[in-house]
Amino acid sequence: MKYLSDIHKFRNALSFLVEFESYKILGLGGFAWCGLNSFPNGVCFLSSSLLGVYLTELGCEDVKLISANVDVDEYPDVKSHAWLEVEGKYVDITASQFSERTNARITVQNKCAAEWLFAYAQAARREGTYREQKPDLDNCLSLYNLIVSKVKCI
Repeated sequence: MKYLSDIHKFRNALSFLVEFESYKILGLGGFAWCGLNSFPNGVCFLSSSLLGVYLTELGCEDVKLISANVDVDEYPDVKSHAWLEVEGKYVDITASQFSERTNARITVQNKCAAEWLFAYAQAARREGTYREQKPDLDNCLSLYNLIVSKVKCI
C-alpha cells in the first residue's frame, strides 16, 4: 500500500500528542480533548476523518470515510464504528479498541468476507446503517494542524 508509512506517521503523531502532549490538545478547547482523551476508544470517526483529509492532501484520490451502526449478535462488542477505505482497502487506526477483533494498532484489510471490517460493513448494509462520505475537518482545523505539525517532526 502506497500510503502505509504516512498512515503510521499520522497515527504515531496522534498517539504521541494524546499521551505526552495532551496539554496542547487541551489548549484547543473542550471538544478536541474530550474526543481524544480516550484514544483510540470512541474516537474512530474523528480520527479516521482527520487521517482521510491528511491522505487526500498527500495526493491520495481514492479515500472514503465509512461509518456504520450495527447492533447484531455477530458483533456484540461493536455497536458503531468508522474507518477509511483507501485505494480499495479498509484502513483502521482505532480498531485496537475492539480487543476481541484485533490488537493491531493499524489494521489494513482487503474487502473480503474473511476480514471483520468487511463483514461488519455488510451487516451495516443489511441494517441500513452503512454510510460512505468524503472525510472533512468538521471544525477541527486547529487539531488537524497540530497533528500534521507533529507528523513533520517524526
